[in-house]
Amino acid sequence: MPNAKIYIDHAVWTRHAEDIVALLPQFRELLCRELRVGPDACQIVAVPVYGLGDQPHVNVELHILPAPERTGAVLTALGEALRRLLADVVTEKTAVRITTLDPQTYIALKS
Repeated sequence: MPNAKIYIDHAVWTRHAEDIVALLPQFRELLCRELRVGPDACQIVAVPVYGLGDQPHVNVELHILPAPERTGAVLTALGEALRRLLADVVTEKTAVRITTLDPQTYIALKS
């Protein structure tokens, strides 16, 4: 259940919106392959935002449920792969944050 939000500074979004949107299928493919989930498990959005100039201009926040194979090393490698993928489109500083959710308290309602 990868839930990814890609927050992109408005100035970067203005210059690269089409390329970023075009990158989303590859982003999902990478998550599906590395986390061993199907596309229907993913929720991925790109959101233009206004932030402070001294922060990374691209910020990926990925929330996932734990699995034995999702070790710290695997998730760090995934974060690096996501940054490299985004670097094909944007050269601005990019941060990736991955949070593992508590499956006991996680609730998802879908229709």
